[in-house]
Amino acid sequence: MGRPESLVGRKPKSIQRRLDHAAIGEAFDTHGHLFPDDEDLGRGAVDVEIKGLAEQSRNENGA
Repeated sequence: MGRPESLVGRKPKSIQRRLDHAAIGEAFDTHGHLFPDDEDLGRGAVDVEIKGLAEQSRNENGA
């Protein structure tokens, strides 16, 4: 599956099948730390916004 970000939006049952686990609980107990939580997702959105504002400021100031 690759990076943890690739898990966002995937259906739990498809992840379970892909990881070849008998039960969904097994998949989440074993690999749950790889799933981004709301805080991780929010932090990424804030980082993107801050970078965009910094770039906009540099462009406006001719830097």
